[in-house]
Amino acid sequence: MPIQERKMKARVRCFLWVLVGISWLFLCLAPVRLLAKEDEKPFRLVAVDGGAYVEFQHVFRGFALGLERIGLLENGNVPVPADTVSVKPMWEWLRKHAQSRRIVFLPDGYYSADYDAQKMEEITQNIARRIAERHDVDAIVCFGTIAGQAFAKLDIHVPIIFTAVTDAVAAHIVPSVDDSGKDNHVAILVPGIHRRMLEIFHTIFSFTKMGIAYEDSPHGCLTVGIKDIEAAAKDLGIELIRCTDTLVIDDIDLASERLAACHRKLVRDGAQAVFVSNAVSITEKHAKAILQPIVDAKLPNFSQLGSSDVKLGVLMSLGVTNMEEEGAYAAELLQKIMQGRLPRSLPQTFASYVTLAINLGMADHLGWQIPLEILLVADELY
Repeated sequence: MPIQERKMKARVRCFLWVLVGISWLFLCLAPVRLLAKEDEKPFRLVAVDGGAYVEFQHVFRGFALGLERIGLLENGNVPVPADTVSVKPMWEWLRKHAQSRRIVFLPDGYYSADYDAQKMEEITQNIARRIAERHDVDAIVCFGTIAGQAFAKLDIHVPIIFTAVTDAVAAHIVPSVDDSGKDNHVAILVPGIHRRMLEIFHTIFSFTKMGIAYEDSPHGCLTVGIKDIEAAAKDLGIELIRCTDTLVIDDIDLASERLAACHRKLVRDGAQAVFVSNAVSITEKHAKAILQPIVDAKLPNFSQLGSSDVKLGVLMSLGVTNMEEEGAYAAELLQKIMQGRLPRSLPQTFASYVTLAINLGMADHLGWQIPLEILLVADELY
């Protein structure tokens, strides 16, 4: 056989073997691609809180914006309702207006216990039964200490993200900053946040007696992080002037009346400044009455909650960025869980930006001439 002909046949055989190899490669990879599509099934969410609270709204908004930022959701710019402190209307808004192939906000998926211990117990049982019987829940987002404590005890396999908790370790939701204690649990912790708040407040106004109102119950103390505040106050040489009452209730009108009464008492008891605790969600309807005793006494005031209170009249706080970024961090944790990461393996510490919000109107009422260096570092002015 001529050499040229032998070379031609060799090239043909080589070409045929390449075709066979490509065909086998395609057959091998095709199931992998199909499996990947199956793995991208919608991730069905439920969320729960122990009772309506404005902080949960801002964290939830950050959660939706975070999902949008990382490409899991379109139109996550959910508005915060003005007439309620409940997250449920925001959940329903996302169901109607947001689009996603990967995230499903279940139609009956937002639960709130309305600060009722019996109802909280019923919710945990209902969700556990739902997971066991309907198999339609892929992850749970828990807002706040009440829901966190209830679901930390629940024996289920579904991933749970605990957020908007003042101190998840002190509340026994997780055993430590470094370990969530259960493979399906992860909590978001912001260590040292109260110390930072008091350091900023004290550095600016140099008071020695600071008033604070809170509920002196296990849950009430955890809600405001009173142990951390006491430790920071001691280190800074601040005497705490206290007023306690039953404040963690679903009746916002009554809670606001009690908080206003506490602020009057703090003024009478000699407070030189007031730390407006997050024991009560301040609303536009109640803000003036709650803050009036402080304004009349011309006392500097700092909100534990954030710039949502500053918008309503409180002199200063950390900016809204802190709460929304915590929600965005919860979205990042959810993305990693969806990618197959074990919740327990994820980092729980969230390092928030320290942003300052100031209400210029309150400063004027107090007669405080804001130093230029403070105005220069403020991120939000109202």
